[in-house]
Amino acid sequence: MNFSFPHTFPKNAWVFAPSEILTSVLVLVFFLLSMGACFAERPGSQDAFWQALLAAVLWTGWLWFVAIRRPPPFGRWGVARGLAPWLGLVLCYGLVKPLVPVLHPQLYDANLHQLDLNLMGRGPSLWQQTLVGHPRLTDFFSICYLGLFAWLLGILIFHSYLRRALYQRFMLGLILVYIGGFLGYLLYPAIGPRFAYPQEWTWLKGGLVFKWSEIIIIGLGSRFDVFPSLHGAISGYLLLWQAAHDRRSLIWGLPLTLGIWLSTLFLGFHYLPDLISGGLLAAVSASTAPWIEILVGAFRRTLHPPRIWLLNLTEGHGDSYGKLAGRLSDLLPLGG
Repeated sequence: MNFSFPHTFPKNAWVFAPSEILTSVLVLVFFLLSMGACFAERPGSQDAFWQALLAAVLWTGWLWFVAIRRPPPFGRWGVARGLAPWLGLVLCYGLVKPLVPVLHPQLYDANLHQLDLNLMGRGPSLWQQTLVGHPRLTDFFSICYLGLFAWLLGILIFHSYLRRALYQRFMLGLILVYIGGFLGYLLYPAIGPRFAYPQEWTWLKGGLVFKWSEIIIIGLGSRFDVFPSLHGAISGYLLLWQAAHDRRSLIWGLPLTLGIWLSTLFLGFHYLPDLISGGLLAAVSASTAPWIEILVGAFRRTLHPPRIWLLNLTEGHGDSYGKLAGRLSDLLPLGG
């Protein structure tokens, strides 16, 4: 094995998938933001910097492994490489909590709350009439809220292992959704109606599912993940993706998306403007992803043209080539 990192890394840069390149850019941006805040000696910046450094080291270590070993984008390694960019996004999401108070201590809950009142005219009392006295209904919406994670993880694994010809296009759109969400968190932070105005949500009670979901959501959440609603954006993107590539799944995708959107409002995690902006973000990301795929593919072709034509075939054109792309990726060791 060649351990010459400075030489081997750029030599094998062609092997990096478009999703890995875009995730690398996002990790670098978070690291530079935390480092700049640390140099400016802002309160709390050191914790954010060390966490960003850890995320950068972990992601760089994975890129080093990919550059050295060149694991193929199919089989078990295909699943690992398919999930890795999403795990990189999770690392960046974890940086939102320590970094937002450092970069932008002002919260905008009052503005979003006022928009809520202007759009609906009633505010939280509308949700109170829906869920008050119905703990089972509260549990149902808690399941819908958590259902997004199962839906997303299932599609990631499915495209990484069984439908890899469409994986890169799917992942690029998903990364764009996350980038838009992170940008909103950094520039327009808020903590959500139930936490900014707890006196208006004292009536909200549920059963065992609601209590456990509260522990998971509050414990793992970044606290400032409100505008835009990534729950609304990701579910909207997944729905648009299924509408374009698997319309039969809309039978359960449509009601699940509706349940996720309503749960964000009924459970007090988001304001209505958050949900609207999330839907717009999903539409923009879904329409932009194919163009990003073309641009990144052109860049990769400049690095290693003989290899990239087959990688592009198996990673991004499943609609055109279908089973042929999957068969070629099985026969030829793309990563070797």
